[in-house]
Amino acid sequence: MTEELDENYENTMIEKYQNQITNQELHLAQNSAKSIQFVEKIDITSLTIKYCFQLDFDASLSQVTQLNINFCQLKETRYIQKMPQLFDLSLTNITLQFPLIDIQFVRNLVNLRHLNLSTNKINNLSSLQELTNLQKLELWHNQIVDVTPLAKLTQLTELILGENKISDISSLHKLNNLQKCDMQSNKLRNISVIKNWTSLQVLYIGSNDIEDVSVFSELNNLVQLSVSNNLIKSVQSFRKLNKLKYLGLFGNILKFCFLPK
Repeated sequence: MTEELDENYENTMIEKYQNQITNQELHLAQNSAKSIQFVEKIDITSLTIKYCFQLDFDASLSQVTQLNINFCQLKETRYIQKMPQLFDLSLTNITLQFPLIDIQFVRNLVNLRHLNLSTNKINNLSSLQELTNLQKLELWHNQIVDVTPLAKLTQLTELILGENKISDISSLHKLNNLQKCDMQSNKLRNISVIKNWTSLQVLYIGSNDIEDVSVFSELNNLVQLSVSNNLIKSVQSFRKLNKLKYLGLFGNILKFCFLPK
């Protein structure tokens, strides 16, 4: 059951009924509230905040395990680092006084299983290197160049890194539990490391600078593959992909080819 608090609610009404709300989920959308301290007195495990501006995230929410904040302007993030019980955290399209760049506040959230920091201005991933329980990591549309801090996140099954500035993924050779990976719109040329990702079923790696695709002959579990908008000349390496149901090839420099029957 979800308690929806939309723009028509007054803060005084929230205060009046805060001790009576016992739902497990609370959604604050397009709300004029400047503070969320009242949430401390509500028995919830999931909190979603969307389209709130100049919001002071000033509450210690020790009971919340799932936190989603999207399209918001926050005054600070220090209270989030005091929520070590979180296993699901999403902070997308966030602005503080400046765009969200520094993510040190997640450094000690070691129980996280899912982390989504997409559509920000993040360029340093060192704060993620000890989050070894992560299973799903979404960092789409940031300013990332170096992915070395992700090397120890071997429990990852899904990794989203599209629309960044990544040219080297060789450090990710131990991510052999990956089932889905999105690295579209980067600067990749050498992708030989993915031969180690033997569990991979879905790979989106279009809009890069890839010529050599021989590595794909070893990825027998692939079901979906997009290599569109690269520099590929031959599809011979795809012949052994018997489980493949979708292959995106448009925007390459193929002259003439035969695909598997």
